[in-house]
Amino acid sequence: MSAGSNLRSEDDFLCAICLDVFTDPVSTPCGHNFCKHCITTHWDMTVPSQCPMCKVVFDTRPELRVNTFISEMVAQFRARQKTSSSEQQVSEAARMALKSCLECLTSFCETPLEPHLTTPGLKRPDQLIDPVDNLEDRMCPKHQKPLELFCKTDQTCVCMLCTVLVHKDHEVVPLKDESEGKKAELQTTDAEIQQMIQKKRASVDRDLNQLMKDIEDKQTTTEKQAEDSVTELEQEITELMKRSAEVEQLCLSGDHLHLFTRGTTPSCGSHHHPGTTREHLGLAMALKVPIFIAVSKVDLCSRGTVERTVRQLERVLKQPGCNKVPLVVSTPDDAVTAAQQFTQSTCGVCREGERLVVGPTDEGRFLRLKVGSIQRNRSACRLLRAGQAATLALGNFDRSLLRKGMVMVSPKMNPTICCQFEAAIVLLFHAKTFRRGSQVTVHVGNVRQTATVEGLHGKDELRTGERAVVRFRFIKHPEYLRLGAKLLFREGVTKGIGHVARLLPPFQNHDQNQTLDQNLQEH
Repeated sequence: MSAGSNLRSEDDFLCAICLDVFTDPVSTPCGHNFCKHCITTHWDMTVPSQCPMCKVVFDTRPELRVNTFISEMVAQFRARQKTSSSEQQVSEAARMALKSCLECLTSFCETPLEPHLTTPGLKRPDQLIDPVDNLEDRMCPKHQKPLELFCKTDQTCVCMLCTVLVHKDHEVVPLKDESEGKKAELQTTDAEIQQMIQKKRASVDRDLNQLMKDIEDKQTTTEKQAEDSVTELEQEITELMKRSAEVEQLCLSGDHLHLFTRGTTPSCGSHHHPGTTREHLGLAMALKVPIFIAVSKVDLCSRGTVERTVRQLERVLKQPGCNKVPLVVSTPDDAVTAAQQFTQSTCGVCREGERLVVGPTDEGRFLRLKVGSIQRNRSACRLLRAGQAATLALGNFDRSLLRKGMVMVSPKMNPTICCQFEAAIVLLFHAKTFRRGSQVTVHVGNVRQTATVEGLHGKDELRTGERAVVRFRFIKHPEYLRLGAKLLFREGVTKGIGHVARLLPPFQNHDQNQTLDQNLQEH
């Protein structure tokens, strides 16, 4: 407790009423401390009784008793404060004194010092030194004589009697001479320390200059790389916007004759395999999906370079043909706002207890079921809106019948299935030629299945950059598709995009398909 009490200040022992150190400290039920007389007088004048600090009202006036623990701490504080005041007075006296007498062990100011300078009996100039504190420490504790000599044998300060009694036959020198030698050693040591400091400072300055030079070189290189990257990205986006506009116009065209007589246009890539950036940008703008652009290595560039890069990207994304809404994500709230822009603009709700159909199964049927309950983020809810993710309890429904690509819709929609469909496509890249019999993986919304090319309208084969209406047939099971849905197909390096143009009834048999192929070839 002694170590802790030394850290206490006077503010810790002040009464909040009289603003003085506690006298008979007492504690209220709410935990605050006051002088017993102060709180008693306060409650005599205030009804009902309440704490002056926290204003807590007591139904009955508490019985107050002196807090012995705080009382002891206050007593220790007062004693320590008194001792500190005495030491300060002694120190002040030493600072005001002109000389200190080694024989009297007292420091004197000008007036009391005069007898030591004039009276023959007291006139001892050798016993007068400059004023110091703790004169007792300058006296020999055994013989009460001034420590005027230094024993080199025992490396300690001694008095005249010590050299005769205790340190006899030891090498003893005057304390002043030893002090001068010690000072010379300290000066030599200080010179060596100063020399080491200079070397260290020179080394720090050299390393700091090299570090600053490396940072400047790296910043210049990074800024140039960022500017070159932005320029290249601008060129790529401008080119892709032109191609995306052509693809969109032809894909949405209802004039089939115009679609076939339009001819070919340059592909999204060059004659070699397109780069990842070019390919992804082309697909994103053609399929009209949101885009995230990550600006990396911003910690190696200046703030001005980063801001200039972001402004250039925003300007490119706002240009006609791209029509993107740039949103800078710098906080978690910005990320949530951006994620909301990624939701599809569809409508529809799913309610607890609603009866729906799910399918199609491998046999091409839709099965009836009932939504037992809905949970979002492990919390029950009664309504699920479009774009939200949730977990549905389907009662006694056999979950083994579910697979990826199924949809859950209202029976009022009268959902239909198809094994074959026609799509208006653009072949982005193919190593050789794309023809009947080719197999690709088709992506349409949540549907992903391998399909076979059954026929091409008006063409025998397609090359990179060419367009056509192609009939696909799923090789495993029928799927639920919608007219106009965006489509992407791939197989190895083969890639293409388009939209669903026509759904073929699932009951067409193989003979009917052959007849349809002959009709297509006649056209």
